[in-house]
Amino acid sequence: MKFNYLIDNSLYYDRESNQRKNRDSIIFDFKLKNKPEKSYTLKLPSKGDFLNYSTEILLERMDVGNYLIFMETLNDTIENKIAFAYENLQVTNFSIVEDFDEKSNSIYILNRKTGQPIKNVSIKNEDETIYTNKEGKAQFKLKTHIKNKVYNNDILIIKENDTLLKKYNRKFIYDKVDEEYENFDAKVMVYFDRAIYRPGQKMYYKGVLIQNKDNVKSVVPYVSVRVEISDVNENILKEFDVQTNEFGSFSGEFDIPKNVLTGDFFITIDEPDDYEIDTKYYKKKEGEHKFWDYVDFYDERFNFKVEEYKRPTFEVKFDEIKENYTIGDTVKVRGNAKALAGNNLTNAKVAYTVSKIQLQKKVIIQVTMIL
Repeated sequence: MKFNYLIDNSLYYDRESNQRKNRDSIIFDFKLKNKPEKSYTLKLPSKGDFLNYSTEILLERMDVGNYLIFMETLNDTIENKIAFAYENLQVTNFSIVEDFDEKSNSIYILNRKTGQPIKNVSIKNEDETIYTNKEGKAQFKLKTHIKNKVYNNDILIIKENDTLLKKYNRKFIYDKVDEEYENFDAKVMVYFDRAIYRPGQKMYYKGVLIQNKDNVKSVVPYVSVRVEISDVNENILKEFDVQTNEFGSFSGEFDIPKNVLTGDFFITIDEPDDYEIDTKYYKKKEGEHKFWDYVDFYDERFNFKVEEYKRPTFEVKFDEIKENYTIGDTVKVRGNAKALAGNNLTNAKVAYTVSKIQLQKKVIIQVTMIL
């Protein structure tokens, strides 16, 4: 269905009202109030196991615009519930190139297929609207950065019925007081104690906050961050603020619910709601935070898997095939099966399948052992 460009990832947090919003409810409301452009029903084969599979659905040709792709199916694990997923799909003829100098942000609009510049395209940011010239170029003059002001880095690009909303690398002119914060960005890294978890297990994590000032990287101690843990359907299971220690790191644990839909869970790190406890950075008199008020930081998202899995009890390895074969030849494949303890497995029943991958023009032998 045609998608309202205002519904995007920014609706996880509304800075103007200082409120967090449930994006799922917004999407469902939009879905109910709008008629779909196209609707498909696809029956997927059931393999009768708990392995992950993927499929591809070829959509029909769509006109330019913003679309909501919404997929849903009955959920056998939760009564009267559906499993769903959605994604924003943009169809456009625009190709965007950005550049900047000491005085302006330059935006070039080109045809995605031919590379030719497109003139008379309107580009609107939160302050003004500009238009591209015959070279497909338009410029926003740099403005002086105002302390404690929250800026919107979105631009809306329109030419006739082609519309595109995107973020751009907005630059500013800084006063002398702000010079020490210019070229200042930061990112966070999160690590988990294992790659996969079962429902009901405890998950341990550790994060490190790193800043880059004038191409010098260092950890950021005693700064608060917002931690959100969400499930497969992006429902927030836990959220809280935590302050980094003297080494710029933070850590914690989370009890994964037992009765939960398996799949990819997420930890999102963002700016906290309240950072007055950061006495090293926060100036109460000026209402200013030396880190969060100046840093270029986009929320970081990290996933961890929750699955009902079983540990493998054996390992199969094949000898390398060094000969070349043609159609009609007999292929000999030799392998060895070992238990995880290292001993060879004997008298085991072997079931195998042979499949061909057309793109790589190889024959792959897959062996499944049944003891």
